[in-house]
Amino acid sequence: MKTILCVSLAIILLYGCKKDSDPAPDYNCECQPNGKNILSILIHQATGLFPYENENHRWGFIDQNGSIIYGASYADAQLFSGNRAMVIDDKYGVQYAGYLDAAGTMAVPAKYRLVSESYFSSEGMAPMGDIKKWLFGYIDMNGQAVIPFQYDHTTKFNEGLAVVYKGSKAGVIDATGNIVIPIEYESITTFSEGLALVFRKGEKRGYLTPLNQYKFQGDFIQGTIFMYGLAVVDDPKSQLLGFINTDGQFVIQPQFTSACVFSEGLAAVQINNKWGFIDLSGNFVIEPQFDDVLIGFCGGLAPVMKNSNWGYIDQSGNFVITPQFDDADLFYCGLAKVWFINGTIGYVNKSGEIVYRSKQTLTKKTDRPKISSALLKYNIRIGKD
Repeated sequence: MKTILCVSLAIILLYGCKKDSDPAPDYNCECQPNGKNILSILIHQATGLFPYENENHRWGFIDQNGSIIYGASYADAQLFSGNRAMVIDDKYGVQYAGYLDAAGTMAVPAKYRLVSESYFSSEGMAPMGDIKKWLFGYIDMNGQAVIPFQYDHTTKFNEGLAVVYKGSKAGVIDATGNIVIPIEYESITTFSEGLALVFRKGEKRGYLTPLNQYKFQGDFIQGTIFMYGLAVVDDPKSQLLGFINTDGQFVIQPQFTSACVFSEGLAAVQINNKWGFIDLSGNFVIEPQFDDVLIGFCGGLAPVMKNSNWGYIDQSGNFVITPQFDDADLFYCGLAKVWFINGTIGYVNKSGEIVYRSKQTLTKKTDRPKISSALLKYNIRIGKD
């Protein structure tokens, strides 16, 4: 029997323990207080509820203070986007995906077993599959199919467009389900700032507009999405990375071995085996000194690794939370998930205070659900690693 297909973050489920008579608290939070960041690609409306796993490997949700809001009764759970969080129900011995709202109600009954991605877009749709047909389409926020199950793979909508696949070929549909870019490309990234990197056999790679017209093409092999009007591409001659503008011209010359897109006005780049951060002009704001970075800044802080441990720096490059973790994730709604050296997991706030910590050793490092892991499929970091 084929099992449920999941996205790179873990998926889980819970029974809401909220009483109908309880007032409905407002868990909405500002996810981009420091300007546009990479979370905008994944989550269009943030909610200050966070998945946690208990000692029985069941999942529930805590708030920003670490208080348990919905008890751990799900097999897996993900972050909220647009007042919906995917959870997995296995009470009948088989995993089914559904969606919880912030009030603890199952807004979309747990009835799906074929999952493409877990997050609802600003268009109010999420990619989902029909296990009977083994094909993918889109559901609305009530769980109704609004774009038929007819594709071999589907991706989340962004900027009103989504990449779909039939066989090994990719195309693009709009929010009404109409094909706006023919399904004839080998690969297409998600649209960001009106452009998507595409590849079609026999042609150079290039960035395409929603009208199926090349804005420009180049000799590059790797490329990221656009953020702040800039994208990272490789230079085949030097085999180094630089940043191009929306006309395809290098405005930050190739000099990096690895690089990430801009987030909150800064981009993480690697040079001489060390990571630092540059501004939109290409000047180093934080000199290369870190062994690794996660992706970039979210909520004013960035996870970085130094001497094998992870901590968090501010945009001046100063450690706000000293390196002490085995692994770390991006800040979201004031909290970040961290993995402690002893194998336990928890959440810390921006002062480094632990607001929640598990009582037992949990998942292996190679099997850790992270916001950053879900983001990597959107071509936001490229390079030798």
